Amino acid sequence: MDSWSLGGKLQTRTFTITPAQILSLAEHPVMLLSSPGAGFATLILALTASLEFAGTQYADGGELQPASACVSYGGPSQLAATVSGTANSNDLKNLLTSPASAVAVQQGVTGTLARAEIEAVPIFLCNPFVPKYDFTAGNSTLQLSAIFATVQL
Repeated sequence: MDSWSLGGKLQTRTFTITPAQILSLAEHPVMLLSSPGAGFATLILALTASLEFAGTQYADGGELQPASACVSYGGPSQLAATVSGTANSNDLKNLLTSPASAVAVQQGVTGTLARAEIEAVPIFLCNPFVPKYDFTAGNSTLQLSAIFATVQL
């Protein structure tokens, strides 16, 4: 992971998500950013997801076994403060199931959140659906790049 800081305020980090990680998101959320500690929150300002298509697109099990992906505070158990790709918008799911290389750009969290939803909470790539189903095929790598700031609450 590469990281840089602009006056100690803004940071960027890029994550490589492997096909194996994508295919097991339902059982194994991927921690992207660890807890910033008590009294602090990590605010994602923008998220770019880039899929490098490798020949087999990701697929879910259809309406009876939907698979999805989102970036959220606290992982799948705490989706009230979802950063990107909620179960309704499915932006990351649409990117993953694309039959070609593609890029999605997301804005960070907007609105009012309870302090407990974001204070000292790590950020995960996860599957938001309950029950959770994995993608059933796919072999492409996903690059996630985040611009974020750690702020004192």
